[in-house]
Amino acid sequence: GRGGGELFRSWFVGAEVSDTDLPACASNNQSKTMRVAARLLLLALALGLVAEASAQVASGCPAGEVATTAGGACTACQSQAGLFVPADSAVTPAGCAASAWQCAAGTVDDDGSAATLCVACGPGHYAAAGSSGACEQFACDAGWTDDDRNASTPCVACPAGGYVPPGSQGPCADFACPAGAVDSDSQAHTPCVSCPPGTHVPAGAAGSCAAFVCAAGSSDLDLNPATLCQPCPPGTYVPPGAFQPCATYRCPAGSSDVDADASTLCEACLPGTYVAAGQFGPCLSFNCSAGTVDSDHLPHTPCTVCGAGTFQDQPGRTSCTPQGPPCQAPEWLLTAATISSDRVCSDRVLNCDAYAGQNQSQCLQCASGYVASADGRECLTCALGHYCTEGLQRPCPPGAFQNQPGQEQCLPCPMGQHQPDAGTILCLACPSTHYGPGLNLAQCLTVQPGYFGAGAYFGDPLGRDNYGNRLQQPCPPGFYCLGGVVQACPAGTFQPHTAAEFCVPCGPTEYQPHTNATFCIPVPGGYSTSNLDELNSNTTTTTT
Repeated sequence: GRGGGELFRSWFVGAEVSDTDLPACASNNQSKTMRVAARLLLLALALGLVAEASAQVASGCPAGEVATTAGGACTACQSQAGLFVPADSAVTPAGCAASAWQCAAGTVDDDGSAATLCVACGPGHYAAAGSSGACEQFACDAGWTDDDRNASTPCVACPAGGYVPPGSQGPCADFACPAGAVDSDSQAHTPCVSCPPGTHVPAGAAGSCAAFVCAAGSSDLDLNPATLCQPCPPGTYVPPGAFQPCATYRCPAGSSDVDADASTLCEACLPGTYVAAGQFGPCLSFNCSAGTVDSDHLPHTPCTVCGAGTFQDQPGRTSCTPQGPPCQAPEWLLTAATISSDRVCSDRVLNCDAYAGQNQSQCLQCASGYVASADGRECLTCALGHYCTEGLQRPCPPGAFQNQPGQEQCLPCPMGQHQPDAGTILCLACPSTHYGPGLNLAQCLTVQPGYFGAGAYFGDPLGRDNYGNRLQQPCPPGFYCLGGVVQACPAGTFQPHTAAEFCVPCGPTEYQPHTNATFCIPVPGGYSTSNLDELNSNTTTTTT
């Protein structure tokens, strides 16, 4: 048939499509239908040709200028940045505002001229479509990264635990804080902070360095916060945040790591023991053996052997007992004295000083708790303050008492009490300036400066109770102790250590308004050293 252009022309000049334009085999009805279809097809083709012709009309304008109609005047795109309009650009009704001229995402109009090409920005940037200015202006902000290294996609905010400098590219994981450093403010736009020795900080950590100190019982032996803290052996107490060799934290002589756990405090052992430095196990396992005593009541000094004329048959004692008098007739020496036992004299065969009773041919020994009468005819109840064995009555020694009659042994003075005399029925509570750390004490010990006398394990832990001072405890931080009395550091002073005898005044640029403080506070902005009295006068009592 005829070409599309000719059919197009015949349609728009009112010409009919004749039967000769259709196939010869078509019937009349078919011819009508086909003529209508042909006209519709020609209409669609005509509209497409018109649109195609319009889209491809060149403006003839120089670069940077556009025409809104065919043959229309060229207009310079000077007032709008972020564009590139090539020379001889297509006629565009929207003119300079057409989106076709915008710099594509990832590129910028770096000189503000629509006549020059847009410049592609590299990784580490994000330039939206139509951006104008130097690529540096579109660098990813600190804390953000171009994770796909594509300047046409937005930068991604990174989480806490790293530092992402401006213009970064790559995944957030690439910018995690290294081991040993921490994102102290949980903000990825600020640099990571190195933590001090005594800590272990894994990579990507956020928070305060204080949250990563070595746990009690372990130490940062290589002074490197990037490496693991190492556990210390039993016989030590290692506080949190330690970084010295484990030997530095040995339990001092006189104390023991009773639970063999380096994370718990060493416990002071009582007089009657000798504990060298670095020991672990119950204090009782370090008792002075029978025949030796802790004569100076100091568990950090060696036990001493009982001297001539004395003995000690019990472990864990602080004094030796004088031997009894030599055997005299009619008694005879049954067993010689040693450092751990007294001599034993006997006259059971030669003379009855035990209960014999009437008409008895053999002496009978009085039961324990009873003493033979002077005539050897009866057993008498043992007196108060005494003990009776083998028919003999003896006074309770110093450090012991007996408040019941008819007893075979004396009772030791309990902790917190003493008794300097023999043959008594009670013990005396240690005064406020003294303490009684063990049993059988003839004298209480003086509380050392820097310590206070402590009562029972239940009750008032900072003073005496009804049973007297049992222990001396080191003065806690924020306090000082003299004469066995705990006193809070006043405002303007501090004391960070235990067992202190005095408080330390704050420095010339520090203040402390509270009592019992363990540190001083730097003078804040707006104050000078002349305001220290005003700052320190705002006293508030705190509890340590």
